[in-house]
Amino acid sequence: MSGGARQGAGRKPVKIDVEQLEKLCGLQCTDAEIAAWFHVSTRTIENRRKYRQFAEAMERGRAKGRISVRRHQMKLLEARQRHHGRLARQTVARPTRCDHGRARR
Repeated sequence: MSGGARQGAGRKPVKIDVEQLEKLCGLQCTDAEIAAWFHVSTRTIENRRKYRQFAEAMERGRAKGRISVRRHQMKLLEARQRHHGRLARQTVARPTRCDHGRARR
């Protein structure tokens, strides 16, 4: 990340906070969203990913995000199973009428 031939030449590197980067990756943000947050181009994010520190932070964040999504899916599944179990108990307890309101003989 150096500039030109003379000392101090070129654009100064943008500081990207690794902790913020990890949190954004945990929210499953795309490279474009991360770039917009840090006011840089997506190309900058792609280039920084080549550095071990940034790549590890992004992977840790994305892993935490996937775990969070999976945890939420499991909660929804458990709630759905409780709901269906309740419906099944109500259906069994309720008398069924196949005659659609007609008198039985």
